[in-house]
Amino acid sequence: NGILCKVPLRALKVYSRGQSAGSAPNLKVESWYNEGGVYNQVGAPDSSHIIPFHQTGRSTKQGYSLPVIPSADHSYRLSLTSGDGNIPSSWVVEFSDFIVGNRFEIEYINLSLNGKPCGQN
Repeated sequence: NGILCKVPLRALKVYSRGQSAGSAPNLKVESWYNEGGVYNQVGAPDSSHIIPFHQTGRSTKQGYSLPVIPSADHSYRLSLTSGDGNIPSSWVVEFSDFIVGNRFEIEYINLSLNGKPCGQN
């Protein structure tokens, strides 16, 4: 659980490539707190956040990271704040990880990228 949180939090990471800290767009995260997955992402989101780009030194380790609530009762939509907003297909999106995944039960989130559902929303 997060600090002072009443629900568990997990990491959602978006690994990018070919970006530089001076020109990389931010990541827009929209959240809905209702059941029904990404197909109920209608109207204004319940919350919206801008996540800044992060790069470790001059390395190729770069992208975005944010906490999410593992639950079928919430859904998330990710987009970039520039261009058409689409996340390139060469990027990698990771929810949780093997270490955390083996410690807890199987967890799910409802996620939409580029206007399309990911997984079995």
